[in-house]
Amino acid sequence: MSLSNLMTNAQRQQLDAAYAKTAECLARYQRCKRILDTNAKFADGKTRTREWLEGITDTAERERCRAVLNNIIAAKRQYAKKD
Repeated sequence: MSLSNLMTNAQRQQLDAAYAKTAECLARYQRCKRILDTNAKFADGKTRTREWLEGITDTAERERCRAVLNNIIAAKRQYAKKD
């Protein structure tokens, strides 16, 4: 028996919303990672990344991207310390 048969409609909607949020977060992470990787090749990569971030018109989305970028950089630093 499938688990979806055992779920109520409200639970199914909640699960669908969680999947949608996960997909949105993954897309944001991939977009930010791509920007970081692309700009890392240039001498002014930090400036380019800052300009890209400032170019995002939606304030909430800009702050979410800023948090993702900071987390990616922190993870890279933490990984570099372990070696």
